[in-house]
Amino acid sequence: MSVLLLFGTMIRAKMKPVQKFLIPNSLIAGLFGLLLGGQVLNIIHFSWPENWVYHLLNLAFAALALGTVRSEVSKDRRKDIISTGILMNFIPCIQLIVGLVITLLFMCTIFPDLFPLFGSLMAIGYGSGPGQAFAIGSSWEKMGFNCGGNIGLAFGGMGFLWAFFVGILLIYWGIKNKETALIGDLKDIPQDVWTGISTKKQKISAGELVTSSEAIDSLTVQMALCGLVYFIAFTVVRGAVYLLTIWGMGGIAETLWGAVFLVTAVVGAIVRYIMVKIGISYLIDQGSQRRISGICVDYMVTAAIIAISLVVVASYIIPLVVIGFSGALITVFLMLWLKDHIWSDYRFENLILCYATLTGTMSSGLALCRVVDPDFSSTAVENYMYGMWMLLILIMPAAFIILNIFLAGYMNAPLLYYGITIAIFVAFAGGLFAMWKVFKIWK
Repeated sequence: MSVLLLFGTMIRAKMKPVQKFLIPNSLIAGLFGLLLGGQVLNIIHFSWPENWVYHLLNLAFAALALGTVRSEVSKDRRKDIISTGILMNFIPCIQLIVGLVITLLFMCTIFPDLFPLFGSLMAIGYGSGPGQAFAIGSSWEKMGFNCGGNIGLAFGGMGFLWAFFVGILLIYWGIKNKETALIGDLKDIPQDVWTGISTKKQKISAGELVTSSEAIDSLTVQMALCGLVYFIAFTVVRGAVYLLTIWGMGGIAETLWGAVFLVTAVVGAIVRYIMVKIGISYLIDQGSQRRISGICVDYMVTAAIIAISLVVVASYIIPLVVIGFSGALITVFLMLWLKDHIWSDYRFENLILCYATLTGTMSSGLALCRVVDPDFSSTAVENYMYGMWMLLILIMPAAFIILNIFLAGYMNAPLLYYGITIAIFVAFAGGLFAMWKVFKIWK
């Protein structure tokens, strides 16, 4: 995968068509890996790429939680941060509703054997990324979802295509219609944004040393902290699975393995809080943790694309395309409508970052945001970095719990549980929309 990532970096740096759509190096690497792997040309054998996806996802969340520094923000800024947080929950909730409704229609017509939560993986793959979709889809395989992990990867891969191809078209449209606040022409975009390679004069520090290198390298300590967080989270989930199995809830217990990334984020925040309280938080270097998270995401995306089963995709091509297209389309239109009502400034910059994140990942959001905000001088990144935590504490855990309760009761009363589940998400979306009014954000 390392060779493929270097190859992807070279392709991005040299090929204009690839630069035009800002296709990330990891996606290029993954596509070539899929082509060279056992499913097509059978030149390279990859050992368990899906396991790489699972563990790298959790390590990325550990680094993200450790590297997030809380700081005071002004009252004027809080409304935009809260608004972004509401949006980061509202859009995935709508995506869940769309996915579930279309899945039900397919089950009642041409695909009666479709797994009832098939379409929900579109929302998870778009709103959270291929890693989360794979983890949750895999946990449902023991509940009868054949190839659930691969379906999650497929939706995650589709999300990346929507993020970059539609995202760059939105940027071209925004520049043409004077929607952008910081650039007036494509010529204003730095060259390294297109090529993905910084010049000698553009080099920026990746982090700071927190140790004496003759004792232990600083980066070793940062990685060890991530490992500690993941170890604690993994142990907590293993203990919960063990207890639930003893209590006769083995089916539900196994689905908890799909939520390890959530537990990792919580544990990471707790570890950081404890280190702050006992006065050793200086051992955490924010820059290094961001680099570790970035490394994990790059390798994870590459592995996720490689792990996609073309046989599974071919078997479910119609529901995949219909659900994926519908979810992306409603996301685009909702974002374009909402942008003028929920942010006070830098509306287009906020739109691009949130759209690309809610169809791809955080890295795709930041990549596209940099096109319209080269120096990250707008409020978009700050709004997202603070607002994203609402995603982790609201819709993510709520959806995980609700969907697993749905699975537990579905066999006894399918239509009843389906109706109740959709109604809950509709109410959830309505409540989130009302929050824009309650906090006097809506314009």
